[in-house]
Amino acid sequence: MLDKVERIARLLDLYKGIISEKQGNMCSRYFLDNLSLSEIAENEGISRQAVHDGIERGIESLEAADTSLRLIERSDRLSKIAEKINVLVASLPEGTREAEELSRLAAAIGNIFED
Repeated sequence: MLDKVERIARLLDLYKGIISEKQGNMCSRYFLDNLSLSEIAENEGISRQAVHDGIERGIESLEAADTSLRLIERSDRLSKIAEKINVLVASLPEGTREAEELSRLAAAIGNIFED
């Protein structure tokens, strides 16, 4: 199970575009840059409570998106498939066409959610 900060970081990577720019920035500053609510409030020129509310609304929207789309779960499943392919590649003679093709396939699977 992911800890809260790691989960929110992944949610932001996958779904940041669905929340407002301001909410995304506040969530990033709070969870990724480790700024306090007070520091964010001062930088934004808003109250600490407004920052807290914005972050909470942003997280709720991110979680709702993942409940519907389940991209974290799908990403994890694809990563496990890529790992299994890499184990299979390691068992093949080095430099074979099959090993090269499987390596490319594993890399492609690993990169699906990277963009």
